[in-house]
Amino acid sequence: MTPYVLLADNALADAVPGSVVALDDDQHHHLVRVRRHRDGTEVTASDGTGREVAAVRDGHSLVVRSVTDRPARGPVLEVWQALGKQRKHDEVVRMLTEAGVDAVTAVTTRRTQVDLSGKAERVRERWRSVADAACTQSRRSHRPRVEGPVELAELVADLASSAPTSTDAGTCVLVADPSSERSPLDALPADLPERIVLVVGPEGGLAEDEVADLVAVGATGVTLGPTVLRTEHAGLVLAGVVAAGTGRMSAR
Repeated sequence: MTPYVLLADNALADAVPGSVVALDDDQHHHLVRVRRHRDGTEVTASDGTGREVAAVRDGHSLVVRSVTDRPARGPVLEVWQALGKQRKHDEVVRMLTEAGVDAVTAVTTRRTQVDLSGKAERVRERWRSVADAACTQSRRSHRPRVEGPVELAELVADLASSAPTSTDAGTCVLVADPSSERSPLDALPADLPERIVLVVGPEGGLAEDEVADLVAVGATGVTLGPTVLRTEHAGLVLAGVVAAGTGRMSAR
């Protein structure tokens, strides 16, 4: 399998057969030192927007042979994941990127025990680097949006501002709730919306009133089965079920 390289956003916007695209030092090092890649051999590259090129490497550059535009999968799939201790969220971003989720937002809730005051921007950049590495590993041509941390109450307020309800605005919100008996597939509307948001709480789960606030703006509580999952795994399971139920897991 040819090496896969993820370039900067829109780096391939003007690419046509014969174009020359520059590699940065890290990309060149990965190909030459890590992958033992020789000049003149093939590379697949993407710029994170769905555009892929087949190319050959010539020193610090790629010479484009062909261009393919891969459409984004629908509906848009987002995960609002409660921020975990230490570097658990790094693993959340990695797994959800590999699973094809379109956006991952770290949220703070009443039971969140992590304080990123003064370092949120630096941590967010680390999450985005983790996502880029996961895109490369999984050969993913659409870079996910990685945001946060954001207070859950702020996101709920955004949903409430969608008139008249979040569902009518084309958004379906599913909340992992151990007290629910409804499966994620049963909760999906027959006519799929443009956007599906999955909400996963911290260790110990969301507070009852946090779930109630989400339900009040159109969300539906769903179960993840009879077992108790770690918070960093719950989003992946929920995303996988929903992706399968909406056809997002069909072959390219």
